Amino acid sequence: MLNIGQNYSLNCANIVEYHYLCGAITLERMKTSWPTITTTIIALLCLLPLGGPGVACALMAQEAPVFTTPSLLTTLPNHHITAMVEDAQGYLWLGTRGGLVRYSGSGLRTYTHREDVPSIANDAVTTLCVDSAGTLWVGTDHGISAIRRGKVDNRIMKVNDAFTGTLVNLDDQRLLMGNFQGLYTVDKTDGTTTLRAGHADVCAAFRLLTTPRGHIYVVPEHRRAVIVLGQQFETISRQEMPQGVVVNNLAFSQTGDQVYVATNQGLFVCHDAEGKGDRPSASLVDSTWGADVAFVCHHDDKLCLGIVGRGVVIYDEKTEQITEFPLDLNLQSGQEYLALLTPQDLWLSCGHALPQCIALHQRCEEIAIPQLWRDEFIWEIIPEQGNNFFFKSTYHLFYIDDATLTCHDITPPSIAGQQLSRIVAYSPKLSRIAFSTVDQETLLVYDWTGGQLTRPRAYPIGAFSCIWYDEQGNLYVHQRDKLSIVDPDGVRTQQYLATSLDLAMSLSAASGQTYFVDNTWSQLYAFDSERQFSLLWTAPTAISAVSQLTPQGPLWVGTYDQGAFCLDASGNVVDRIADMRGSTTPNVAQIQQDVEGNVWLASAQEVVRVSATDGTHTIFHNPNEVNTTTHVNFRMGVVHQGTVYFGGAHALTRFRPADALSGQHIPLALDALLVDGREVPLGEETIALEHDSNNLTFCYSALSFAPNAQLNYAAYLEGYDKVEHPVGQTTQLRYNNLRPGTYTLHVRVCSPSGEWSENELTQRIVIRYNWWMTPTLFYIYVAVIVLLVAAGITYISIRHRQHRALKRRYHEMVREKEQHLKAMALAQDGPTMGTADIPVQVAVGNPVSDTTDIPVPVVADNPIPSTIDAPASIAATSVDIFTAADRRLLDRVHHLMDEHLSDETFNVASLAQELGMSRSNFYTRMKAITGQSTQAMLTNYRLDRAYELLQQHDLNISEVCYRVGFGSLSGFSRSFKKRFGVAPSAV
Repeated sequence: MLNIGQNYSLNCANIVEYHYLCGAITLERMKTSWPTITTTIIALLCLLPLGGPGVACALMAQEAPVFTTPSLLTTLPNHHITAMVEDAQGYLWLGTRGGLVRYSGSGLRTYTHREDVPSIANDAVTTLCVDSAGTLWVGTDHGISAIRRGKVDNRIMKVNDAFTGTLVNLDDQRLLMGNFQGLYTVDKTDGTTTLRAGHADVCAAFRLLTTPRGHIYVVPEHRRAVIVLGQQFETISRQEMPQGVVVNNLAFSQTGDQVYVATNQGLFVCHDAEGKGDRPSASLVDSTWGADVAFVCHHDDKLCLGIVGRGVVIYDEKTEQITEFPLDLNLQSGQEYLALLTPQDLWLSCGHALPQCIALHQRCEEIAIPQLWRDEFIWEIIPEQGNNFFFKSTYHLFYIDDATLTCHDITPPSIAGQQLSRIVAYSPKLSRIAFSTVDQETLLVYDWTGGQLTRPRAYPIGAFSCIWYDEQGNLYVHQRDKLSIVDPDGVRTQQYLATSLDLAMSLSAASGQTYFVDNTWSQLYAFDSERQFSLLWTAPTAISAVSQLTPQGPLWVGTYDQGAFCLDASGNVVDRIADMRGSTTPNVAQIQQDVEGNVWLASAQEVVRVSATDGTHTIFHNPNEVNTTTHVNFRMGVVHQGTVYFGGAHALTRFRPADALSGQHIPLALDALLVDGREVPLGEETIALEHDSNNLTFCYSALSFAPNAQLNYAAYLEGYDKVEHPVGQTTQLRYNNLRPGTYTLHVRVCSPSGEWSENELTQRIVIRYNWWMTPTLFYIYVAVIVLLVAAGITYISIRHRQHRALKRRYHEMVREKEQHLKAMALAQDGPTMGTADIPVQVAVGNPVSDTTDIPVPVVADNPIPSTIDAPASIAATSVDIFTAADRRLLDRVHHLMDEHLSDETFNVASLAQELGMSRSNFYTRMKAITGQSTQAMLTNYRLDRAYELLQQHDLNISEVCYRVGFGSLSGFSRSFKKRFGVAPSAV
């Protein structure tokens, strides 16, 4: 990744650190006359075939990388690219005419101008600059904006409403900006702008480059000079280009005090006056002399040049080594290019077009295969030891030395030109290989010693279907109903089988076991210790490969269109990989397991790694996509001990996924947060949301520009998820209806090699409570509810106790009435005492004083004698023996009270009048009989009737009140409670 401050822009030169001593500068070879230049070019062209100056000839033989535009970049809001820069974290920033875009290799984050939130000054981005503090400065048509850690500063620096052309870092406090009016300094703190130089040579500067010493390199708009300004913006020197020479770009050497000037006539170097600093290798200048250097860019100690008609040249300043990639980039003279160099790739935008990623790092190595015949293909690959292996084509047998990347043709001369059968077997114990030709029924056996096939033996066996070696070195040949066995000493025996089988092929596993497929290609057989075949499993489709690490371990079986199946020792399917998830073909041509238990599935065009830990898929596409010199018309992938081999008609390509895509510190970023479908500003350590903003979508991405680097993620939302869970290659997480509270998003990334990154993405989210549902109020609500429930329970308990007490008192009154009636019956039927002064105690209930009123209500299940058809209130008193006249008077009184029960105007006077008695006489008679006043007798009678009606539950309290002759409900309630001790509602 680029250093902080390195910048590449259409209108902005490289901001790099270098040391420059004031004084005159020289441009090497710049003053050479045109005849000399022409002579030199002709001489170089003549010398090139002989290995001319430098290393140009050797460089032309290097492998050509591929340059493609990542598909994700085709979704940019605008395809007019104006600036390109890499920040301190390694993210690629693209300025367009439709906004600013941050690209991580797996995700895009777009910044546009908005009125409601802090945003960039305008969507028309003109230049980009990263300063030493890591702040990204964005120049637009309407001003300058700052982005720190992905958050846009809310200040917009206006520059007299002028167009922001070029923007570079001047020092820790200031930026240097160029436009049509001249050069300005821009204060990073308050945005104050000051015009420093306004002469014609610096207006609308084509390129700018600043130094730590405060010197400024300026390429004027006409591009035919290089001007150096001092710290006070005074002109130190001006170097005019020879006629016809124009400057394309500038770059600074990071190993010495020198500036590279790319022109249409070669690469030139500017030195300081005192000659300090290392001079560039002469081979670099010579190899580019006279060439049109379209662009130059720098990363660490690597210098990258794009040469029209030749491609890309990489120069290592430390080792002075030159590597040339003969790419057909279609570079054109006079065109403006944006170039950005990273450790592995070159990003290039031509004519404001979408950037192309040019893979300069050798991600795979090619093993050259001797020229094959036109109809020849690679059929079998047989491991020998380590990563070395045999492979057999249609007409040849080859041996690959993985350490030296060499391929040896070991085809025996005796069978040269003959077509070989696909049947081959190798014994690691004996270092012995066996195969045959198509037109012969003879088995050929050779020892493999010293890198050669020795001791040839031929066994005329006849037609056979497959051959294999066991762990002891015995060679088996299957012939339908019998086996031919050749022991290690060459002794041949035969054994007949119990069942005749038509086998199509044998499949050897790493465990040493050999499995067999019949001619239906769907039945899998095992070979036991008794040398008999047993059916292990019937596949739903054709079987292609098997893999087993240990004899007791699970057996993986690959099929052509149903994925891979995992079998136990009994042949039962215990697992299956049916979905290759992104693979262009579901067919499994090869299947293997590594020592960690990961399953590798190889199809005709890619290899898929299935993690043994979380089951995630990583797809390694055919490396021909990154190596165009391998022209393949038949492809197959094989994995062996961590190395992926892709074979074809003209070459084998070796690819190590773990080395190319190792687990490193992969940065992670939250690209966007959507709340109910609306994007909210990012950058805060804690993002606070309202209580109803609870549908969240997190969009994140990891920084990885490697081709086919399909990263896998694991994530969880603390406060919602209990454990971390793998999400595969998904870069979005959605949570709906989150409750108010505090949440923290955690995301980790796993490289294709299976290593998890050390860092993780964290983002804290707070969803506020509504004002009526804060935690404090919630506890208050709970307390109130608990109190209400307790009060209700207490109230019900009291009512129940009152009801039980009332029932006990009622039963006591019934018993008292029964005793009273019995006493009256005895008084009527018993002997007459004869004197009126003999007292008779009539007890109604428990004995009480003669001033106490005792209620005697009557219920339906207590029959009342016909002489007393309503409850009466009789006090215990000393009276004479009741006479028949007294009983008739009582019956008459009760009858009249029942008749006028609901009449509230019916009083004592009315009752006496109905009886034809005076009020005083009536009072005296009733007092003598009942022991109560006439008013008390009338009121108690009404209340007793009310109690009976309430017991029946047919009427409510109000209806009962008026039915028994009370005019006021409150008065009725008071009288009722006074008589019975409870309110009417308690009955």
